[in-house]
Amino acid sequence: MSPKQTGPAISPFEQTQPAGELADRMKRIQDRLTGPGFPEYTPEFVLADVKLDPEYPRLYNSFSGDISGRYVEALALAPSGEPVRLAQLVRDLLQYQRPDGRFGDPAIPFTASEVGKPHMALLWGNGRLLVGLLAYHQATGDADVLEAARRLGDFLLQVREECSGDEVASRLHGLGAHGLICFTQLIEGLVLLGRATGDPRYLEAAREIAPQLPPPGIQHTHGYLSTLRGVMFLHEATGDAALLHEVEQKFAELVASPDYVVYGGVLEFFGAETHGVSPADLKKLAALDNKPPQDEGCSEADFVRLALQLWAATGRAEYLERAERCLLNHFYFNQFHSGDFGHHVLFDRGFRPSEAPGKAWWCCNMHGLRTFPDVVESIVTRDGDTVRVNLFLDCARTDGYLDFTLQQTAFSAGAVITIQHDSAGAVPLAIRQPSWASGLSVRLNGRDAPVETAGDYAVVVRSWKQGDQIEVALNPREYVQLRSGEQIDLCELGSEPIEAALFYGPWLLGVHEEEEPAFFERPWTWGQPNENVLQLPIRLADTRLDVKSDAPSHPVFRLEYLHGGWPGRASVTLRPIADQTHSPRQQVLAVWMTFRRAEG
Repeated sequence: MSPKQTGPAISPFEQTQPAGELADRMKRIQDRLTGPGFPEYTPEFVLADVKLDPEYPRLYNSFSGDISGRYVEALALAPSGEPVRLAQLVRDLLQYQRPDGRFGDPAIPFTASEVGKPHMALLWGNGRLLVGLLAYHQATGDADVLEAARRLGDFLLQVREECSGDEVASRLHGLGAHGLICFTQLIEGLVLLGRATGDPRYLEAAREIAPQLPPPGIQHTHGYLSTLRGVMFLHEATGDAALLHEVEQKFAELVASPDYVVYGGVLEFFGAETHGVSPADLKKLAALDNKPPQDEGCSEADFVRLALQLWAATGRAEYLERAERCLLNHFYFNQFHSGDFGHHVLFDRGFRPSEAPGKAWWCCNMHGLRTFPDVVESIVTRDGDTVRVNLFLDCARTDGYLDFTLQQTAFSAGAVITIQHDSAGAVPLAIRQPSWASGLSVRLNGRDAPVETAGDYAVVVRSWKQGDQIEVALNPREYVQLRSGEQIDLCELGSEPIEAALFYGPWLLGVHEEEEPAFFERPWTWGQPNENVLQLPIRLADTRLDVKSDAPSHPVFRLEYLHGGWPGRASVTLRPIADQTHSPRQQVLAVWMTFRRAEG
């Protein structure tokens, strides 16, 4: 068991400060949660799910503690929150704790024969609130908050037996966001409580809950992935290798399934992209919310965080690259111009506008902000004497050991690293060489640098001087991915048209309706030969565009295509799907398109 925490923890932002696009995205969502907007996150609005005032019937109050807990968690760990406002909010929140330790409706009885949707809603919210209280305690060391968390944890221990068992699991099957995942996601909070208090009862309860996670089926992906993140916390707290093996196995099964989509993450429900699901289960899936398949910001956030946990536990580069692919594509794409996270509707070629705005103020906004500390903590790490650059994201490193700035470059997909202070002796700087690049070169102050290879990293050892500049250039892999998952490098593409998605290094490229409305004129989705056929050169980088962009670190390309509706050639701009964030309106985004090798 980890030692009992006695004071506030060190924030990752004290050592690494985000910059560029990463900082902009963080600021957008943090401003959304703390500033004006609709709805505005006033104390009355946030605390409605624990106060339960009949005069303020806010939606989702039955998930008591869900919004309030997520809000406290996200802002407690944010780089620059509003500590005075948050402190008062937490003080007000604690007064609504019930005598038995729960938050929410005290009249809901927890007996095995009655456990159903209302019970799962309350447990889900209380689980997210427990995590929020412990995040606040981690950031502040507040003893009163830890005591409230302990009382809540004791309530969860009391009802655990009543929520376990085959009868309850069978009753909850197919209930989506009200399913058994509302119970199994308690693992995360119970483990954090056990670590904070040193009380083994909470870890024992978490261990007993873990085997009850049902298989994916048609479940809510957010709850499933949150449970796996909790099991990873349990592994970290206990050192039990079997728990790590279990999560690795489930993660491998997920990314090998149709539920792992080309955008780098998962959809809101398992089964939406699974053709092997039974007709009966597909009907249940369609009836869950009476809406078409869509993604969810919470699920993309969970995917990124779980992959980073697995990478930290194993050191396997595959997990880091899964996190990176989701972050740069699906997670970034999921964020709206306003900063909100939420839902986007899929169709067979990509994404299309939905009938509703899609912004999920009740969950995804907070869970989206909560993801950034985990990302920031992973950009640069220190392993003994070695400083490792793991992700090519703009930031400033100020840990006092080796201070530098890192700025991503678009078309080389690398970075420029500038040393800010002299180092105290020779320091190895290890730079990751990702699998999406066929080569890596390092120049120091304008000259080729001597580099040693250590696993997936290129290492430069030097007594660093202020102003030293390291230019990292990668050779991004250019390829298309078929629906089957097969990947074909552009140099191997034939003259026959194929349906595929196009990648440049870590970025998934698409055509954005707002920028290219003519591309979407009929009959572009009618199928071969009546559709647009994009002409791919052997080197995509030869078609690069140097354009002013809201996302200057993103590559942009211009391709010719044959229009399916009339003779002749036209040209179209392709850019990363994450660039949709910079549009104030929803739009069609084409990802699955028809490609062939360019003539000549």
